[in-house]
Amino acid sequence: MKVVMLSRTALASAPYETMKCLNKYTDLEVRWIALKTSYNDGRVFPSDIIYNRNKKECMDIINSADILHIHNEPFPLLPDQLKKKMLVQFHSVPKRPSCQELMKKTRHYYTIKQPLQEFHYSGMNSLPNLIDCYEYKPIKRNIDKLKVVFAPTNKWKVTMAGSKGYEEVQKIIFDFKNDIHFDIFSDLAYTENLLRKQDSDIIIDDIINQTFHRTSLEGCCFGLVVLTNCNKSGFLCTNLATLKNNLYHLIKNRKMVDDLKIKSRQWIENEWNPKEMCKYYVDAYNKVLNNG
Repeated sequence: MKVVMLSRTALASAPYETMKCLNKYTDLEVRWIALKTSYNDGRVFPSDIIYNRNKKECMDIINSADILHIHNEPFPLLPDQLKKKMLVQFHSVPKRPSCQELMKKTRHYYTIKQPLQEFHYSGMNSLPNLIDCYEYKPIKRNIDKLKVVFAPTNKWKVTMAGSKGYEEVQKIIFDFKNDIHFDIFSDLAYTENLLRKQDSDIIIDDIINQTFHRTSLEGCCFGLVVLTNCNKSGFLCTNLATLKNNLYHLIKNRKMVDDLKIKSRQWIENEWNPKEMCKYYVDAYNKVLNNG
């Protein structure tokens, strides 16, 4: 089965990592076509093929596809291509106006298997964010002070939907400046972003909303202590009110840190294993292929 994923942007590497996992762990042939794989803030992501650089090749790939998997927003397609079997998947919170437009094109639509998306797209089926824990692995760090990384994808006010509480979290981290190393960044290329996360002990994801994001999955791959406001066994459930206290206890208890690191890595190997997560996509694509 040939699947072509289509997106306007890199969507924080989600299509790229999904394509890699599906090609590695299934019999699917998956390509990803994007209009661009960089953001205006400087973030750059790996790509497969860029539509605006090689339109003819992209058109050939789209025409040969059994299924088109459209991510988040409408993609420029010809009338005949719009007749192909199609699956759409929504990532953004809050919903974008284009959501309703895409839902008219197919009855096979999904969101991301994360609590915040599942809440905002209530009643919609979901597919997991894929990441290969056998590719992204822990490294050994022999440094006395713990290193905390905070890499929010936005700096929105805490009252805005989807905010990561940039100002509030940063202020709390600074309270521990004498006890920890910390690394706060947002606008880095994907490869450097991952390397700096990997070279840390504790990662702070979303402590404002009751959810987790790719940051938490990356943290588990790297065997970090993952602080996010979600009560899954691989994370240390943390909200804005408990962040300071949780950081304090982690700094004072290195055994707790070591135990949580092991736990986070075990969780992603056992509960978010790419070989198993890929099966959700295979099932979804088979439904599209068999039911029109």
